[in-house]
Order: sequence, then structure tokens, then C-alpha cells
Amino acid sequence: MIIMDVPPAIEFVTTQAAGDVIATLDGQNGSTIVVIDNGDGTVTVLIKNADGSLRMSTPQNIDEA
Repeated sequence: MIIMDVPPAIEFVTTQAAGDVIATLDGQNGSTIVVIDNGDGTVTVLIKNADGSLRMSTPQNIDEA
């Protein structure tokens, strides 16, 4: 299980267009975490396994991140 703890002092501020990738992070064991702007104040977080298969996709409100 991957747990991402974002301190309250950090805010996501985005001016990206819908569908734009905001961030790509290296996870554990070769996994990749991708944050995509939905264009409506929310983001989608994808966690991909090292082989490229999708492990998890979670909608997340930017204000809660």
C-alpha cells in the first residue's frame, strides 16, 4: 500500500487544461504516480505498476490534497 501524506501547508494550484498531467512521481518498487487535472477543480491520481498496468485510480478534490 502506498500512502501519500501531504502537509497542510502545501496547496495544489493549477492552471492546466483538462487532461493535462500535473505531476509524475516515482513510487515504490518501480511504480509511477501520475496526477491529472480534470479541469473542474479535481484531479485524478493514477498509480501504475512497474509493468505499466494500472494499480489504482482515485478522484481527489484539489482542496483536500
